[in-house]
Amino acid sequence: MPTIDGPEKNNLFSKIKGNIIIQHRLDNGYLQGLTCITLPELKEKTIYPMEDEKSFFTEAISNITFNGEFVLLTENSIADAELYDLRKYNIGKKQEKILTKINKPGKSIALSNDGNKIAFIDGANGMQFPGAYLSRGKIEIFEGSSKNNDLLNLNALDEGIEWTPDGKKIIFVDIIERNKLDSNNKPNGIFGKTFKEWAYIPAIFVWDFIKKEKYFLAVGVSPKISTNGKNVIYRDFEYNFRRINLETKEKIEVKIPGIYGDVIYYLDNEEVIYWGLPTKGSPVKRSIYGSFKSGTQEITIKIAEINTKNFQTIIPFYDPRHLITFGLSN
Repeated sequence: MPTIDGPEKNNLFSKIKGNIIIQHRLDNGYLQGLTCITLPELKEKTIYPMEDEKSFFTEAISNITFNGEFVLLTENSIADAELYDLRKYNIGKKQEKILTKINKPGKSIALSNDGNKIAFIDGANGMQFPGAYLSRGKIEIFEGSSKNNDLLNLNALDEGIEWTPDGKKIIFVDIIERNKLDSNNKPNGIFGKTFKEWAYIPAIFVWDFIKKEKYFLAVGVSPKISTNGKNVIYRDFEYNFRRINLETKEKIEVKIPGIYGDVIYYLDNEEVIYWGLPTKGSPVKRSIYGSFKSGTQEITIKIAEINTKNFQTIIPFYDPRHLITFGLSN
């Protein structure tokens, strides 16, 4: 595996107060536990399952709110292969409740900052594209503890979903006809190499709940909105990243030192938390689980200032097959 050259900074997350949730294996070997790591202290504690609580495999996990709330999609408690439970938790507390059962959900799920609204993809079915197999379903919204019956009728690819900080909009991914894009919005240069010739191209959209309007934002997938709600970072399938301003629609290329996967969280001050390559000279660790005798090499979770060489490792070893999420805390 390649590495990234140092030196690392030593103060990028020292003033950030937040929570990282990662998966861990239980004594039975199953990947059913969740650990919370606090920033900046890097203290760890098990948050799921709590004492005497039955555990289930987690299929997806939302962002974490300022108050420590998050949502899980877990295997169904009655072991139905196509049903999953939507569960709401708070860090350090026992399970609040199972909100609903979802048929064939996607892995994209988001919780509004006030903890009251959940957006997810229901009834996700596979779609074959040239050189890629993607999932597409309908966006569903939960408010409080029940389904919002206002029919959105929004299709979405299972490639990311986000609430704006004020909870008035969602940012999601669907497809758009390439012929409907003007020259400024079609994939260009190295960006979008995989899908630039597709008849239907993955694109990021915004749904405004106040205006009841949907509008196109940019071609790409995996949107992450900044905590101030001004910018969105997104990528193509080759992990080339861009940033778009939601007001001006100005786009710029984004470079993230040693990124090796997705952006996990986008901070106001143009910093991102992300899956990163090991730093050159650091130890190598491999997972003992998996079908390969050598084991999957674990990578890092890093923080960096975009379009600079400034980065710092937060978690030195983490299995890239496992889920992870982050949220700032009060």
